[in-house]
Amino acid sequence: MVESARAGLRPLRLPLEALLGLPRAGAWTLVAAWCALITLLSSQPGSAEPSAWIWSVLSNGAHAPEFGLLAAWLSLLAPRREGWPDLRARVRLAVVATVAGLGLSDELHQGLTPGRDLSIFDLLTDVVGAALMLELIAYLARREAKLSGFAARFAL
Repeated sequence: MVESARAGLRPLRLPLEALLGLPRAGAWTLVAAWCALITLLSSQPGSAEPSAWIWSVLSNGAHAPEFGLLAAWLSLLAPRREGWPDLRARVRLAVVATVAGLGLSDELHQGLTPGRDLSIFDLLTDVVGAALMLELIAYLARREAKLSGFAARFAL
């Protein structure tokens, strides 16, 4: 029964399992490249004109997957248990704190970029995205994980 329940998660687990095969240098490369991409995107000047509210909502919402993926790349550097990142509370806290620090750095950078501004809401979205990604990864690593449990966590 457990195997059939996990079968639905197979397409979600495969990319992570492939990434878990990276050597630590490869994981560091992913982290550095993703941080460079975030910096590049933050360096783009904004418009002097006020943006529509929908654009503000969409651009803020983009922070969750952007920094969630950063947390995923950082989790590849965590100690392993049964081949998966051991995302106990202490490790999650360290990853989320790292993402928060990088998110703060990104917001300070945006505050100095013409037409952009520093947003505490973006920073909060960064942290929430990281925490949720870590929860999804930790759940996928569980033997009793089911597609319905993953979907419930993803819906958060």
